[in-house]
Amino acid sequence: MIQSGSYLRVVDNSGAVFIRCIQASKKNKCRYAYMGDMIIASVRRLRRRFKKRAKVKIGDVVSALILRTKSSLSHTSGNKTYYKSNYAIIFNKQNKPIGTRIFYGMPRHILKKFKNFATLKIVTMSTGITES
Repeated sequence: MIQSGSYLRVVDNSGAVFIRCIQASKKNKCRYAYMGDMIIASVRRLRRRFKKRAKVKIGDVVSALILRTKSSLSHTSGNKTYYKSNYAIIFNKQNKPIGTRIFYGMPRHILKKFKNFATLKIVTMSTGITES
């Protein structure tokens, strides 16, 4: 569960390391956001090597897609999945990904949630599809 004030690790090559959630969901004013939801966030830290050539700057307001969360995810088979930390991908104002590579796989249930061209583009940039 992600709420305003939560920190997320960025898993693309946009140059940012951490972002901080400003607003959980634009559509239905929910308090929490879960895996596969879009949030509004602010860039908090950049990678050392990318500071001069980063595509974002500290303090930029961006939208992000949540890939993984620390809270458990229940499956229909009864299994629960846990992740180490909260991961996200940064998007620009036109809802296109800023980075060109994603370092982790996309969870399969996010693909079921979104069936549009942008999701297919994200899948081709990522390392693959994970079963969780």
